[in-house]
Amino acid sequence: MKTNLKQQGMQQVNSFYWDAVRNIVSHSVSRVLVGNFEFWKEDVVQDIIVKIIMKPTLFDESKGSFNSWLSVVARNAALDFIRVNKNYFSVIDLVSPFLMEEEDIDKEALFILLEEAIFRLEKKEKQLISLKFYEQKSGREIASVMNIPEKQVPIYVQRAKQKVVQIAQQLAA
Repeated sequence: MKTNLKQQGMQQVNSFYWDAVRNIVSHSVSRVLVGNFEFWKEDVVQDIIVKIIMKPTLFDESKGSFNSWLSVVARNAALDFIRVNKNYFSVIDLVSPFLMEEEDIDKEALFILLEEAIFRLEKKEKQLISLKFYEQKSGREIASVMNIPEKQVPIYVQRAKQKVVQIAQQLAA
């Protein structure tokens, strides 16, 4: 009987501990992943917690408190996530109409749908989307590459975005 009570007590302590870790990580990640990045917050939090579970020896108490270390690790992981996925996230502008409609949308399916919609664009529109969202070129650079007036670039970008959304909505229907 004592063993069961001891095990239950340890389970409660572990549960409390991991809830506290999760709260610290979630708070730190939330401060970095704002705006469109919030959509991926939970995935980043989960990745960080898994890393902590897999390598608990990474913490060095000589460098400060566990909570401070955890906050720094979470913040840096969130910043790394943005850096690694910078071009990927610039495409969020194209899918934002879909993100606003549903909270529990399958992100992978959404981007597959987006890729299919972009694939169906005309050659110049594909090039424009690629330059703007994947390569993150400036209006001046896009105008130079595509041989169009710089003042027209925002108009062409907006039209291409609208077409991508329209095609994606047709594919999703």
